[in-house]
Amino acid sequence: MKNSQAKYAVFASFTTMLVMAMSYAIRGMLVPTFKEVFTIGNSEIGWLISTTTIVTMLFSYGGSMMCMRYGQKPILIIGTLVSGLSYYLTSFANSYTALFVGYIGITIGAASVIIAMNTMIPLLQIQAQTLIMNLLHFFFGFGVTLSQSVSGYLLSIGTHWRMLFVISAALYVVNLLIILPMRGPSGTGKVRKGKSTPIPHKGMLAFIILAIGFYVSAELQTGNWFVNYLKDTYGYAESTAASFSAMFFGCFALGRLLGGFISQKYGPFKCVLISISIAVTLYTAGLMLGEPGLYLVSFSGAFFGLIYPTMLVVTASLYPNTSVKVIGILSTITNLVTFITGLLMGYMNDWIGTSLTFWMIPGFLLASLSLFLVVAKYMKQPEISEIIEKAAQSA
Repeated sequence: MKNSQAKYAVFASFTTMLVMAMSYAIRGMLVPTFKEVFTIGNSEIGWLISTTTIVTMLFSYGGSMMCMRYGQKPILIIGTLVSGLSYYLTSFANSYTALFVGYIGITIGAASVIIAMNTMIPLLQIQAQTLIMNLLHFFFGFGVTLSQSVSGYLLSIGTHWRMLFVISAALYVVNLLIILPMRGPSGTGKVRKGKSTPIPHKGMLAFIILAIGFYVSAELQTGNWFVNYLKDTYGYAESTAASFSAMFFGCFALGRLLGGFISQKYGPFKCVLISISIAVTLYTAGLMLGEPGLYLVSFSGAFFGLIYPTMLVVTASLYPNTSVKVIGILSTITNLVTFITGLLMGYMNDWIGTSLTFWMIPGFLLASLSLFLVVAKYMKQPEISEIIEKAAQSA
């Protein structure tokens, strides 16, 4: 692949992540609206979120297999088409069942797009892959921040939620036009599909995947439940609650923007440990302080930012001969963890209340940190530490 083609592929990936984030953020914003319009409770919202997570799990693994066979570009195009069409059709939903089915379609498309992007970047012949991966996921944080602010404003002036879904569909159409001229990495799946190569260091991989799973749970459940928490606990209007959510994801985006540069300089895994330690401290302190501490919760987003994209690159570097397969497994099990945590949070919101349930999120962060500390012990083994050093140098 020529350098110009690789750069365009990176550009197309950035715009795709931006569009996905802007549409994704609407889900958390509209939780109170869906509860009112469709006369449902937190348990139904929990089922909606958790079912879409299990669909993501299935299609993440299936998508990785398809990427190995057909390449990333066709999967990216199909995922974009499915997402855009699903958003448009869901705008006509007149029942919880229709909304539920619509979100399954949206999720199938999104899962296909995400696995294509996450497996494509490590295969592109570009330097500073950790930086590029962090910038890719920066656009997710930036898109969520932008969407939270704009959607909150539109809702405050009476814009119907259906129009937000139509706008999301239109954004996917624009993004498809950007994707079409892109060329995927040459030889995708023929060198790294790893069908006959066993995955080494499976114990370490298991702890990495679980650690990432609990981290992603904290990130996603903040996006899903933060606005609902602020409305139920402090009586905030949706527009006011959205400003705190936008602040969290604004800090989150900043963390991803700077995270690539920081991890390049100081070492990716070391930065992950420090970041998640600060994140759990700020999140916990913010909830303990009550309403004044909401700013700390929002600011903690800055330390969420670099964890996921950095660990994707580190994991791919640790398993160079099976990178696509490993990332597919990682995505699948991560989504299984978020399915369980999302379903649990939905029920716990109804059983013990929103305020107490929201404390589960710093608990997820603490579990993630504990598992990453176990991974750190694995990384001290000579044969693994050598691979880590090489991965850090190449990043």
